[in-house]
Amino acid sequence: MSYNDDQLRGVGGWLAFLVISLMALGPLRLLIGTFGEVAEVEAGGAVVNIPNLGFITASIWVMALARLGMMIFTGWRLNRDFRRSTVKFAIIMLWLIGPVWSVVELLILGALAGVNTLVSASAVGAIAQPGVYALVWTLYLIMSKRVANTYDEDPAADAATELADVFE
Repeated sequence: MSYNDDQLRGVGGWLAFLVISLMALGPLRLLIGTFGEVAEVEAGGAVVNIPNLGFITASIWVMALARLGMMIFTGWRLNRDFRRSTVKFAIIMLWLIGPVWSVVELLILGALAGVNTLVSASAVGAIAQPGVYALVWTLYLIMSKRVANTYDEDPAADAATELADVFE
């Protein structure tokens, strides 16, 4: 579905904000949050003497850096690859790096620390907040005129359609 409004084309407006959020704001927030989380774990670990504290800290950083890479790649692709498949990819990634990632991270870190992290009130917030973020941006990517105008059908799909037209 494409709209004929030349002003609503290209990476601008809310779409530009999403790209900036994925490539800069989100990673910056993630890094700051990870520093805080690591400091909190190390302070608590020093008090109760967690034997695998170094491994837990390293795991937190590995997960944060993997998530950061996924965020930046998703933003980069939205900014450079103007095919419909990019929008589908971005929607999937928003859910993966959002609520799905939060659940997996809570399970892994809980298993490493030997606690059930999914039953706390903070766990609900850690899952709900990225879930709302993913939902809002998914709705935007599906309903936006700018997105429909900017991300055309995939060239491979166009070539297949043209080839089918030749044989009809």
